[in-house]
Amino acid sequence: MDYYFTQIRQAVAYLENRLTEEITLVEAAEAAGFSQYHFHRIFQTWVGQSLAH
Repeated sequence: MDYYFTQIRQAVAYLENRLTEEITLVEAAEAAGFSQYHFHRIFQTWVGQSLAH
């Protein structure tokens, strides 16, 4: 679980540093080190919403 937390925090930091840019799911997933599918599932579980919101 700590691994997921660390990776999602890394992705959130990536997103926060690019708030004025359009970011794709691919880019966010790469920042976390996950596949798009896995990142979407883990992000939604930990953050409580999908990246699209």
